[in-house]
Amino acid sequence: MYLLGGADATCAAVAAIMAELLGVKAPRAVPAFVLKLLGRVNDWVSYLTRKEPDVTAAKAELVCSGGWTPPRPRRNSAFGQRHCARWSRSFRWLQQEKLL
Repeated sequence: MYLLGGADATCAAVAAIMAELLGVKAPRAVPAFVLKLLGRVNDWVSYLTRKEPDVTAAKAELVCSGGWTPPRPRRNSAFGQRHCARWSRSFRWLQQEKLL
């Protein structure tokens, strides 16, 4: 699954880049059944709390099923690297503005 338009980066690659920028360990993969169970439990809890859950059953299903086919990667891999550098600049700006 691809997350951002214009850059050829998977969700896992974006998570790794953001973890590096934040200075924390990159998240590990979670088994599909755990993510789906968490989504279902969060859905039921949200009915009681009336707060939107971070992970819903629908989001978990989308992530686990690979329900969206990513576009073919571009031949020029430097294209994605340039966008990754932009993420770094954007991240620093968000920190300076105290938005993170």
